[in-house]
Amino acid sequence: MTNPTSSPRIDVNLQKVRYQDGDRLLELPASWVYADTPSGVDVNILFGDELRWTIPADEPIDPATRELILNQLAMRFSVAPKADIVAPSGALLRGVSAFKFYRQGHPGCSRYYEPGRFLAIPMAPTDPAARPRFVLDVSSIQAWTAPKIPLPRAQLEAIVARVLAGQTNLGVHGL
Repeated sequence: MTNPTSSPRIDVNLQKVRYQDGDRLLELPASWVYADTPSGVDVNILFGDELRWTIPADEPIDPATRELILNQLAMRFSVAPKADIVAPSGALLRGVSAFKFYRQGHPGCSRYYEPGRFLAIPMAPTDPAARPRFVLDVSSIQAWTAPKIPLPRAQLEAIVARVLAGQTNLGVHGL
């Protein structure tokens, strides 16, 4: 197990983040974000649920160590280069962003993530020539998708405002 009092060595290059604690090494995929994005994020680090050490080869990482590594990476990348740590699903695990939003077209659901929370937002059908081209349908949303906890209307309105800010060709139905 990783020593919670030790200071791991954490490096990043164009393709991966290297987390080394003593004899153990974990390499995680990294993708750099374009400099003109307004999020302030420089790099996204992909962090899966079933992590295994790179060295010793393919040894599983227990859940407590996984959380410790997540917290250490989040602390390291809270300053330049700034990073978000995301799950393969796109879920925001830790990072400098307050949220992540992935737009989908009808009949799919767009995905909104805050650390530890996920909201699937249905998309309303629209005519291909219509503007806005994509419309969030929030009329039936009363709870977070995961975890299943109530979502007060005022909080849903704040989420929609946050998502719509700076977006073109995106509207909302049901507020």
